[in-house]
Amino acid sequence: MPLPVVAQGALVGGGVGAALALLRRADDGGRAGRVVKSAAEGALAGAAVGWALQRGVRRTAADLLAGAPVVVDAVTELAQRYEPAVERFAEVARDRAVDAYAAARPRVEDAVDVVRAKALELRAS
Repeated sequence: MPLPVVAQGALVGGGVGAALALLRRADDGGRAGRVVKSAAEGALAGAAVGWALQRGVRRTAADLLAGAPVVVDAVTELAQRYEPAVERFAEVARDRAVDAYAAARPRVEDAVDVVRAKALELRAS
């Protein structure tokens, strides 16, 4: 069963938001919280766009199907033209995600240790 357009929009928007936050990380010192916040904002914007498109798609489905071959040809040509750029972007995004994970992991582990110690302290009292 395919995902509703709203869910697809949220997934795409969240991915774009996270990717942009990772790309901006080098400029503003970036934190894992910034990535999560940007992903959430992107997901919300993508869901809103998906909701708007879902309403419009129902009304224009016949027109879209009539023009589908032209659209498919145009998208195929664009995909072939920009494939190297997209692959480079994906590699950079993957590298930035690995770096963000490596930078966030010690902080998260420290936070877990602190919370665990506080919880044990509260439990003991």
